[in-house]
Amino acid sequence: MLLADNSPLSEFVEANPDGVIVMLTAEWCGRPCDSLVPILERLESEHPHLTFVIADYEAQGDFMAEHDITAVPTVMAFVDGELRGATMFARNEAMIRLELSEVLNA
Repeated sequence: MLLADNSPLSEFVEANPDGVIVMLTAEWCGRPCDSLVPILERLESEHPHLTFVIADYEAQGDFMAEHDITAVPTVMAFVDGELRGATMFARNEAMIRLELSEVLNA
């Protein structure tokens, strides 16, 4: 899983049209954010055509505002640069798998 630098996430999303799963997190988030990382790592190994990235929300203010993100963790799915789905707050693995499946099959 990639760790985004401070470059704009919108550019990263546009540069990866096959699909990007973005997790927005914060240093202070702790357990809710940390619990998602292993789940996303497993999904990443199962979906090699997708790019998974973790980004610090504090470095992505414009992206947060553009997508009306108000909480972390937030996981967002983009295909062809278009937002296909987003979920805020920690979820269990079954819910994340279901949500991802719905987004990718839409």
